This record gives sequence, C-alpha cells and structure tokens, in this order.
Amino acid sequence: MWLTADTLRNGAASGHYYENYVVMELAKNYAYAKSKVNITYFRDSNAKEIDVFIEENNVIHPLEIKKSASPDRREVKKYSVIDKASMNHGNGGIICMCEELIPIDKDNCFIPSNLIWITPIAKVYFRETKQSPKALPVSYTHLRAHETLSDL
Repeated sequence: MWLTADTLRNGAASGHYYENYVVMELAKNYAYAKSKVNITYFRDSNAKEIDVFIEENNVIHPLEIKKSASPDRREVKKYSVIDKASMNHGNGGIICMCEELIPIDKDNCFIPSNLIWITPIAKVYFRETKQSPKALPVSYTHLRAHETLSDL
C-alpha cells in the first residue's frame, strides 16, 4: 500500500503507474477523436515488447512509454518488428517526461507526456518558433496519427 503521494511517485511501481496514466490519456483522447483507431500493444516470444501500437488506416504508430526525462533512444530499434508485419510502419516515438519534442531519427521522436492533452498549444509553439523537423509526429492525441509537424 502507498501511504503517501511521494511513495507512489518514487516507489518501485511508479513506472507502471506512469505507463497506465499515459495509456488511459491516449484512450480518452482517441475516444473523442473523429478518426477511429485501435490501441494495442506488442509482445513476441522473446519478450520484446512495444508498449502501445496505434493503428489507423492500416498504419501502425509504435510508442514506448518511459518515466524518465531522457530515456534511451535505442528503444526505437525494437520498432523494426513492424516491418515484418503486413502493415505499414508510421511515425512513432517515446512518450516520456522530457520537456520538449526531440527528434530521435526520421521516423521517431521523444514526446513529452504533457503533449497528450495540450496539443493545440504545441501547434502554436511550433508555428511561432518555426521549428519543423520533417515527418515527426507532434502527438498522438487530438491529431490524426499521420499529422506531422510539417502539417502545422
């Protein structure tokens, strides 16, 4: 039992609670979106796991969720399992506690968890600062999964 908020925030299970929070926020936001998506996860027989697959229009957008401000960028290497599937591999990323959207490679970026619900503010920020990494997703909520910074 967690007797204090601090114990819950810093305890051994804190990463699990953070992941649950992010998945629930994604589910809530997509429940009200115009486009419908499937939200699932992936785990193979070798225990390789991808926390979230967002599938829209036969395109999979893989997401990892890490309770860290600077997760390991090599986490996106496991997204290569999608290439073996009969579906298209869309943009993905790592939802984490970083403070700004940070490109990892041409298809993935670090996504601050606060962008899950403040995407309109993020759109204004990127429009005003003229930052526009090519083909990187802003967020996977309030936007269709294929919208990118270049669409802003």
